[in-house]
Amino acid sequence: MRAATLSMHFYANSRGQNHLDLFIDNGKDMLDHFFLSIEGARKNEVFIEGRPHRRKYLNYSGEISNNRGRVRILQRFNLASNLDLSNMKLDDIKRLSNH
Repeated sequence: MRAATLSMHFYANSRGQNHLDLFIDNGKDMLDHFFLSIEGARKNEVFIEGRPHRRKYLNYSGEISNNRGRVRILQRFNLASNLDLSNMKLDDIKRLSNH
């Protein structure tokens, strides 16, 4: 099983768009990261693979440096190690995190 966190990233300015972040512990130095716009979440679109993130984001809620907004953990859960993440949607996350 891999620890995972679904977080909301709120931007402090117009530099970026509020979105959901999915951080997944892959056992390496950096976390796997997927993101989804709020509109994409409403439409149940597929998460987009992002760049790896520092491990602290698996357990971090709070301000992000350099005026990049703040992040808040919405849900913590575990994912099966062999789960294919290439077509992951918010509904899939909700279903998997309830087990």
